[in-house]
Amino acid sequence: MEQSLGEPEREVVESRVLMGCTGRRLGVKLGVCASLRAPECLSRPAAPQTQRDVGCGLLCCQSVAVLQLDCRPVKNSAMASAPELKIGQKVSEGKTKQIFELVDQPGLVLVQSRDQITAGNAVRKDQMEGKAAIANKTTSCVFKLLQESGIKTAFVKQHSDTAFVATHCEMIPIEWVCRRVATGSFLKRNPGVKEGYRFSPLKMEMFFKDDANNDPQWSEEQLLEAKFCLAGLTIGQCEVDIMNRSTVAIFEILEKAWATQNCTLVDMKIEFGVNVKTQEVVLADVIDKIHGGYGLLEIEASKKTSRCTET
Repeated sequence: MEQSLGEPEREVVESRVLMGCTGRRLGVKLGVCASLRAPECLSRPAAPQTQRDVGCGLLCCQSVAVLQLDCRPVKNSAMASAPELKIGQKVSEGKTKQIFELVDQPGLVLVQSRDQITAGNAVRKDQMEGKAAIANKTTSCVFKLLQESGIKTAFVKQHSDTAFVATHCEMIPIEWVCRRVATGSFLKRNPGVKEGYRFSPLKMEMFFKDDANNDPQWSEEQLLEAKFCLAGLTIGQCEVDIMNRSTVAIFEILEKAWATQNCTLVDMKIEFGVNVKTQEVVLADVIDKIHGGYGLLEIEASKKTSRCTET
């Protein structure tokens, strides 16, 4: 049985991210990676550090694991003796991953990463050998950290170098963006804001997933009026509150972890889904692009390249 991060006997969780080291800056470069790990001393506190009412339930944010970033050559780390799964039909296929049903495990799916990288809503595509394994390990590490902090996610366990098992969800077609620092596309939409402006409280944005129209920005009212019905659940005010407040909690968990390494979490983009068996709203999709170093750090969930800049 898989051990949790809170158990002292557990293995160290690593997430390898393609990066090259040039002085104080880390940039994308095949052949060198940064390792993201939870330390051996990680333990669960007696009581939650903070609690946030999330509308229909209570989200408990426990103490955050300290993440250690270091540079080392990429090693071949094929997972030994991954159990056989009976793979069923393809449920869906995205720009960088495929999702398959599991015949002998109803309610679960296999999320298979691909060695494909995209930009500009998949207008530009390319292949990068080894990217799938790195993306999968990164996603597994981050989701485990979030689960240890009380966040409900679709992640179940890592299955192989390039795939993980998750609960089957119908995805809510909204990208939730949370920002601490003004940069990138936000500056284009808000030309009066200077780059580097620090948001306190966090700046929240949402975008409707529509590649043909470049993912237009939506308001909360538009989301409510859309009345999306997924897995038998109609997305209403309660569900929107859960996603909104969970996004802030997720950002703060990762921000605290990144701060231990003298890194600033600039912004993040995540997606939620509805569990087809329980009708519960959970963090889903993947979080597989993390670029970091001493300075500004940006993390995004699978859609566009993030960047690290020197302070």
